[in-house]
Amino acid sequence: MPNKLTPGYNLMWESSRMMLPEHREMLIWQKEEMKKVEKPVIDEQRLREFEEIILEAMEFTYILKFTYYRCGFYEELQGYITRIKSYDQELWIVDKDDEVHKLRISDVVDIQVIGSMPRL
Repeated sequence: MPNKLTPGYNLMWESSRMMLPEHREMLIWQKEEMKKVEKPVIDEQRLREFEEIILEAMEFTYILKFTYYRCGFYEELQGYITRIKSYDQELWIVDKDDEVHKLRISDVVDIQVIGSMPRL
């Protein structure tokens, strides 16, 4: 059985099996696009629950776990709320590394209470 290394085998088209970097990038991009999900629609009742959790967390400095939608994927963030900008519909959240993250309320899919901050 002839293979690529046997004499007389047609090696003329062997170089065409190479994949260009642009093709590889496109295949990777296409795989990522297929993993994306649509943004869920949150009903009014669930938004009111979020509002209650947020107000209580602000009062008692609860640590929350936010699941939010960004660019076709769900991401998670843990921290406590330091500020609510009502005109921007934005939460300012400080994580365990003391970094401030700005999260739009319309992107939030779920909020869970993890614990509370120790009192000083």
